[in-house]
Amino acid sequence: PGIHLRITNDSTPRAMEGLLRGQVDCAAVTTPCPVRKSLQETALVSFREILICGSDFHDLAAETQSLRDLENIPFVCMSRGTSTYTFYQQLFLKHNLAFHVEMEAGTMDQVLAMVQSNLGVGFYPESMAASALAAGTVFQIRLAEPIPERFVNLIEDTSRPQSVAMKAFKKMLLAPEEIISSPVFFGWFCVCRYGLLCRQSPSACFRSAMMSSGSSRPTDIRIIPSVMPAASRISLGIMVWVMAAACSTN
Repeated sequence: PGIHLRITNDSTPRAMEGLLRGQVDCAAVTTPCPVRKSLQETALVSFREILICGSDFHDLAAETQSLRDLENIPFVCMSRGTSTYTFYQQLFLKHNLAFHVEMEAGTMDQVLAMVQSNLGVGFYPESMAASALAAGTVFQIRLAEPIPERFVNLIEDTSRPQSVAMKAFKKMLLAPEEIISSPVFFGWFCVCRYGLLCRQSPSACFRSAMMSSGSSRPTDIRIIPSVMPAASRISLGIMVWVMAAACSTN
């Protein structure tokens, strides 16, 4: 009550810039993300990405490929300067390969749409690709090289004082599993469109819903409280949206 909330959706570099300028209280960003000494980094949730393709490249999904096998295949990726572009540029360099991107996207949703339109192949969060894979609109290309795990991290500027609202919000984000035994927070229920039902901490609910729903869009996830106060319901819903948005724009 009496708290005004403003959520923005941007790339990791711009989110970090806004944080350093004092324009936002915190940022949920994906790794890799270089953090200055004045900033505090806390891991919220991990995720993995897979390589997907459309029907025109379906033959590539028939057998395991190496990154070198794909040198002449057009790639779709987030735009240069984002953490996702940097992540795959470093991955290819690790294997002495150049990362050639034919199509740059502004959001991960655009990456999926471009892949479905056969404009190239692209890396995409496995949980978010589940529904498209099930529908047969995209196909997974299995790679010989493992794709490292990535994280959604909460970044804060420790040189600036935190508001009471921000402290409470962070406490909810980082709530341990044991918090569900508290009468105030009893009954964290997270239901996704595939019928997942879990009674866990906020971060665990988000993680489980992402893995089962195949989408990071907030409309796919509903938070149903039992004895949760109104302020807690609002904070939890925002937390799910923020963490999902971090996966889709970085």
